[in-house]
Amino acid sequence: MSGEEEVTDGVFAVCSSRRPVTRSVLASVGDSRVRQQAWRGGLGQPEANEAVLGRLVRMRQALATELGYPSWAHKMLASSAAGSPAEVWSLLENAVDTIQGPAEQVLQQLSALKPQGSGPLQPWDIAYYSGEFQSGRSSGSSHADA
Repeated sequence: MSGEEEVTDGVFAVCSSRRPVTRSVLASVGDSRVRQQAWRGGLGQPEANEAVLGRLVRMRQALATELGYPSWAHKMLASSAAGSPAEVWSLLENAVDTIQGPAEQVLQQLSALKPQGSGPLQPWDIAYYSGEFQSGRSSGSSHADA
């Protein structure tokens, strides 16, 4: 094997940090277990990065404070059209008000495509069932999830 994939307990597992590979698996593989492994391995948030990211956040905060800003976000937004974190937050709240209803409808439609008894829609299911929805397939199609 190329080092990009391995077989574990009879289930194909994607062990790649290459996002196009992960996205392809999420969109095209019918087996929910495989999609879950791909999502966790390729797009999930690995705990190994927590310490590094924590250090980065602390260093950015220290730099922002030294430069006279309340936070790194304030520093980064000071010269942008957004202006401040409060303005960005307001924009995001307005976006939520606009898209929440339609997004919930889409999630209901995608959930309806998932076979009965296979549990609720998971993050690793979104790309797969979005493709099924777009191609007009339904839960009556053959699935490896059941």
